[in-house]
Amino acid sequence: TKPVFEKVWNHYGSSAGSGSCSQPIYFKHRRIELARLEKMDKDHEALQTAYEFQSKREAQIEADEAATDKKRAKRQKKKEAKQQAQELKKQADGINQFGADGSWLEMMKKMDPKQMEAEVQKAKEEAAAAAKEAALARASTVSVSQMSSAQNIMIR
Repeated sequence: TKPVFEKVWNHYGSSAGSGSCSQPIYFKHRRIELARLEKMDKDHEALQTAYEFQSKREAQIEADEAATDKKRAKRQKKKEAKQQAQELKKQADGINQFGADGSWLEMMKKMDPKQMEAEVQKAKEEAAAAAKEAALARASTVSVSQMSSAQNIMIR
């Protein structure tokens, strides 16, 4: 393959031994070179401006997406809490026999004493079972100080 040489347009760089007829040619080539350098500077500034704008834009997009994600999570959490509250309300409908309309006293007067005793006994049993489960949970939980105490270290 043949080497490709770049053509030299500005060969009027030296003014030694040249006459006054070369001066306009020299000035023309000087103007062309200065315009080329100025265009390179403008292109570089435009590229830098575009890069800065793009980086600012991307940072803003990321910030917007983060805010959107945060708000979406908040809405989802609120929605889940609402659904859980509805489920708990449905479960509580069977547990709570008394309405919230102030008719508790009338219902208690109408209730049979044996049924009332049965309800009280049932509530006591449930409370005792819950207390027993809590005691088991506390007993099975070992604290850090208990684990690191000297009595837990055995030498065989």
